[in-house]
Amino acid sequence: MERRGPLTRTLNLMVIACGVLLGLVLLFVLFETVAGGGNTSSPPKHAAKQEEGKAEHRRYDAVATVKGVVDGATIRIVPAIDGANEVRLIGADTPDAKGAKIGGQPYSERASRFTESALDGKKVGLDFDAERKDRHGRLLAYVYPMGDGMFNGVLLRKGYAQTYIVKPNDEHRDDFEAAQKKAKENDLGIWGLPEARRCELANHGNGIGKGSPACRASLNPAPKHEAKPKRKHPPATSSGSSVGPDLDCQDLTYRQAQAEMAADSSDPFNLDADGDGEACNSLIDKEATGSAAATASAASSP
Repeated sequence: MERRGPLTRTLNLMVIACGVLLGLVLLFVLFETVAGGGNTSSPPKHAAKQEEGKAEHRRYDAVATVKGVVDGATIRIVPAIDGANEVRLIGADTPDAKGAKIGGQPYSERASRFTESALDGKKVGLDFDAERKDRHGRLLAYVYPMGDGMFNGVLLRKGYAQTYIVKPNDEHRDDFEAAQKKAKENDLGIWGLPEARRCELANHGNGIGKGSPACRASLNPAPKHEAKPKRKHPPATSSGSSVGPDLDCQDLTYRQAQAEMAADSSDPFNLDADGDGEACNSLIDKEATGSAAATASAASSP
């Protein structure tokens, strides 16, 4: 039998050692592949941001950045979505900044400033309902500032808006009505305005705004004299005839004219034509002339 020399044994040991080392390397690579999903290095930062953005889009129907406020319930966004860069918040109607009166409807400026301070420049999630756009081409959405709750409900809860539910976009009707009820009970925002100011708002069936029952009653109050018998006017001595329902200065004496004004300061017969608070000023000169003539006649009598 041929004997192996030292060199042969050394080479064999080296081959065995290399095989063991290679096996360990292969085992390590296999372990990393199973544990790390085949990725042996950390993902770059931009990849992590992309994943985060994808997660946001999965949570909402769309994500955009607010770039301006039209009014308390309408915002502008970038980028545009479906060709629209304005979003109308579903279910909440803030006072109109372009109302009938100069300066907009009551509380419109406050509502606009509140929405601007809360949303302008911020990224928001948008959730759509059954109808995605209104007749003006604006997107209709529930708006969620990132990390916060729905902003539509905040407007109602703080009294900056009243509910305005238009079917079929009524998914959150019950929540919105509950939020409005709390604001109304606590006289918050528009609900704390004087009644006359509330009657300048839009009427969406919430007991507020033009044409609502409270506003109709304030515009058409029952006449104060309705429950009382009509007052009879005294006869006018100047003409000798009874005074009818429409009084003129020529039908009265100066004293009678002042008595009419004292009885009804609203001056229904327009006896105070010049608005100085004194009725029938012309009767002063007339009575003075008559008194002077009477004095002269008495003096010349034998």
